[in-house]
Amino acid sequence: MVSFYTQKEIKEFRDKQIKLQNGIDPITKEPFKEIAAQDHCHTTQYCRAALNRNSNAFEGLVTNAYTRCLKWLTDVPLPQLLRNLADYLEVDYSNNPYHTGWMTKVKIEFNKLSARQQNDVLAHFGSRLGSNPKQRKELFRSLVIDRSLGNDVILSTIKEIKNE
Repeated sequence: MVSFYTQKEIKEFRDKQIKLQNGIDPITKEPFKEIAAQDHCHTTQYCRAALNRNSNAFEGLVTNAYTRCLKWLTDVPLPQLLRNLADYLEVDYSNNPYHTGWMTKVKIEFNKLSARQQNDVLAHFGSRLGSNPKQRKELFRSLVIDRSLGNDVILSTIKEIKNE
């Protein structure tokens, strides 16, 4: 088996890999968009494919996260966990309730609006109008915790007023 000793050898191999891969990053399945890196397995040290530098960084983050978070918990190998994760992420959960994080997200979207738009949102829900940013935010906070509204109603109103 060949072993590389210099960066020049790695570069020559990487350039051959790019040609063999038809200029396609195997992770994104898209043409290279940046300088390629020669990926290698940090356990075995075998060279693998040429990757976009960010694809290579992503692969390292995923592998390290697996080692740190799950490898001790399960014998399921990383490739199978990633397939399972893809299946999990593709499930439609839109009939489930919203996590409490929705309240932070709508407040952020409200804060992006102009003063006039913020007052338009408040007026839409029958609230009094705010005369300054702090007051408008406090009035909006009261609307957010009103359980008769919820994420969909509030967010669609913000988007509608934003696009007027």
